[in-house]
Amino acid sequence: MTAFDTAWALLKMPFQYHLTDNANFALDPDYEPQDNATAIFDRSGRKGIYTSPKDKVERWLNGEGYWRPYVAELEMDEATLEGTKNRWNGERFIPASSFNNVSVRRVMPLDMLAREEYGSHGWVEEDLGRTFEGDKIESKELYPFRGMDFSDIDTRQMTQEQIDRIQNDFNDFMRLRGDNL
Repeated sequence: MTAFDTAWALLKMPFQYHLTDNANFALDPDYEPQDNATAIFDRSGRKGIYTSPKDKVERWLNGEGYWRPYVAELEMDEATLEGTKNRWNGERFIPASSFNNVSVRRVMPLDMLAREEYGSHGWVEEDLGRTFEGDKIESKELYPFRGMDFSDIDTRQMTQEQIDRIQNDFNDFMRLRGDNL
């Protein structure tokens, strides 16, 4: 397989995203997520994970108030993704029985998603005036990250000091929003 073939396969790979409190997130086949959607029948007690396309994660944040400090980027083959039900806003439930076809590509700070998706500082960074790396935001440029690649950043590879800073900043951000932690 050529480098082009590898890159093309990666571009076609359907990534899904999951908000999490865990900087070292891993798929847990025993996890039963809470289903907050309005449904005709009870969907609780199912093992698996809820995911969203990258461009819809913001709806979980601002639309539903599901704020979490990290985002897990999951990759799976097209057949696995097609075998899931597409729910409101593109949300999907990936059953634990499909986890052998799903891998965690990386776990990133929440603000990394904003940098990649919108090219701008993230929600936490903007409100606190500092980056998740701990640097003061000096630039007034609206889209300082447009076109940049952050695929090498993975919180599972960060030091405990870096994770603590991200978590503390997130907690400060939530307090500023008036949310109890």
